[in-house]
Amino acid sequence: MVTRSNVDDRLETVKQRQDDHVELAKERWEAHRAVHAAVAESLRDYKVEANEWRQTLQDLRLTFMPKGEFLSEHRALEAKLHGEIQALAGIVTALDTRIDTNTSDIKDTRTEQTARRSVFADSRNVLGTAGILFGIVASVLLILDRLNPG
Repeated sequence: MVTRSNVDDRLETVKQRQDDHVELAKERWEAHRAVHAAVAESLRDYKVEANEWRQTLQDLRLTFMPKGEFLSEHRALEAKLHGEIQALAGIVTALDTRIDTNTSDIKDTRTEQTARRSVFADSRNVLGTAGILFGIVASVLLILDRLNPG
């Protein structure tokens, strides 16, 4: 049977459940607001970082040389380098020629010096031989002079 106390208990239980549901809804609402605020803050941070990245890319783009300008500068440097290489090749060829000329002059000088030394050595040999012969002749004459005193 339904009594006043049963109805009051039942009403109290329903109110308690309703209060619990309201409290749970408030908690969920607060959690939703916290998540929404965190997402909004993350989005702001992302936009700031994305803008910083875009600015960095823009700064880098401004420091780069356009392709056409790079290619023309590169070709000019290649031409200049080619000219320098040609000039150095000419200098090396001239130095090679001078070295070859100087080497042949040195060889000629050495040949002349060798020939002079050879003539000098021959002269010394002749003089040495003549000196020995002169000594022998002088010795023979002295011996003959002593043997024939008179």
